[in-house]
Amino acid sequence: MTSSIWLALMAFVFYGFGGPLMKYAHQSGVSTRDFIIMASLTTLVTGLFWANGRPLLSTLSNGKILFVTIAAGAFLTAGFVSLNQALDSPMGLASVVLVISSSNPLIGSLISLVFLGEAKKVSLPMLITGSFFTVIGIILVVLSSREQNP
Repeated sequence: MTSSIWLALMAFVFYGFGGPLMKYAHQSGVSTRDFIIMASLTTLVTGLFWANGRPLLSTLSNGKILFVTIAAGAFLTAGFVSLNQALDSPMGLASVVLVISSSNPLIGSLISLVFLGEAKKVSLPMLITGSFFTVIGIILVVLSSREQNP
């Protein structure tokens, strides 16, 4: 397996533990805002001390790259805030919310196929079939929720 596959598996494990811990923090009284600030500070400190052999911010070479980086950060932040708010809700079941929010790669995969030219680098029938089953799984997870109307 390539290093990108191992890193993806590590992300799978880290996110797998992070979501339930996030829900536990909210159940323990930590506000969405406080959680977001602490998580952001953790990310900032990690980024500052991450050793990659390059000077800080040296790869932001032009306005287009800077814009794309800021846009990506804004989308990821909006997703993180939305996930926090969903898990902070008393009816936000981690077992349902985490599965739904973790299906975001379907959108990323479609965008990557079209705009990053990855369609020629994957087996499209297998990718489409796997994506179809993912969508079916998400529908089943949503339907499994037994939320009570107030």
